[in-house]
Amino acid sequence: MEMRPGDKAPNPAAHDLPPPPPDVQRTPPDPKWPSGILSVIVHQINNLERQNLKGTTGENREGQAGQDTDEPSEEGSNLPSAYCEIVVNDDLVYKTRVKQYSSMPFFEAGTEVFVRNWNTAVVRVVVRDSRRILREGSEVTRLYSIQEGVGFGRANISLLFRSVKLELPRPALGWDTATVEISKPLSLNIQDKSKAGWLTKGTNVVVSTTDSTDQISKAEVAVDSATGKLTWEFDQLRLPVYTRYASSVYFEFGTGRLFDRKPDAIAVLWLKDVPDDEETTIDVPVVVGKDLKQLRQNVLDDFAKKTHDYQVIGTLKVQIRVDAGLDMDHEKNAKSQARRHAFEAYDHIEGEAQVAEKLSHAGDDGVIDKQERKAIKAAHDRQLENRQRGVAGYKPYRTMKWIKQGIKGRISPEKPAKRERE
Repeated sequence: MEMRPGDKAPNPAAHDLPPPPPDVQRTPPDPKWPSGILSVIVHQINNLERQNLKGTTGENREGQAGQDTDEPSEEGSNLPSAYCEIVVNDDLVYKTRVKQYSSMPFFEAGTEVFVRNWNTAVVRVVVRDSRRILREGSEVTRLYSIQEGVGFGRANISLLFRSVKLELPRPALGWDTATVEISKPLSLNIQDKSKAGWLTKGTNVVVSTTDSTDQISKAEVAVDSATGKLTWEFDQLRLPVYTRYASSVYFEFGTGRLFDRKPDAIAVLWLKDVPDDEETTIDVPVVVGKDLKQLRQNVLDDFAKKTHDYQVIGTLKVQIRVDAGLDMDHEKNAKSQARRHAFEAYDHIEGEAQVAEKLSHAGDDGVIDKQERKAIKAAHDRQLENRQRGVAGYKPYRTMKWIKQGIKGRISPEKPAKRERE
């Protein structure tokens, strides 16, 4: 057979080649494989400017976030020095470099992160937005209006999701950042009463995660010495946690002595076994041993029995729910810059609205008491500060607040978020 110039050479092995990859712009992620690698890239921001609290620099802005100004300018005293933070499932995962004094900063920077379930994943780019995407394809590049802050502009951002053939169990499809809810009643059944001398008098319970601790008072326990059962009735406990899949919630019994704070017994429940947003009742073994501090760092299974000295004396029945994502309970734990910035993004987009919804029912009983008035004023002051109004509109106040945060960061430093490579 004669070959002419421009003819394609025959390839007998062509039918053995793998099929071409799908067009990610037209093919949504496969629902069979919800886990995968998510790529987020910030390209550039157009017409970026800081909000001028004494007026606006555009003639036809009319208060609309992201509306184009008349002419983008690279001159002026109000030019921002912008950078972007990428928050995935309420975890700050990436921070770009700062682009000094520019109304049209180009970043072309981003990161890749493993997500357990793209259907429930939430991406926030601070400059801020939050919406459902990837409905019609696995990749999207779009302009997003900057909102919920003190600036204006439009950010050009790309997101790409690639599935991996990995079937994770349902409890492993959740978020790393969450709140652990412990509901009443909490029931303890003791089988070996000889190892529980504190049984007849009752005991307080210290409930802890890696990030927070709470306590159920001894006054809230009902003791049935005949059957060896203790039952605690209490208000719901909410314990913030940031590294949920590497954390446990552990219960310490018999820690009420004055000089000896070591517990008499513990129960350990690993959060990797609890699904998101579903109340579950779990029986957790209660154990005693020589080194309970070390024991609570382990999964108490058959292998642990071979390597650690402990005895199971009873069972603790726990009603638990893992509330995925940040909420107002995390504010006191947001001490590092990464956690603080992630919480600020949540607070602007969801937190303030939830607080406002709760306070809107303050007068449902016909009376707004002193505590409710105080909560309403605190929410109002918080919104003013988040938008740099009121006292936060003065630069000396913001400077002193920044210095205070810097001092706290040096006293208790934490590992910084991943940054753009040099």
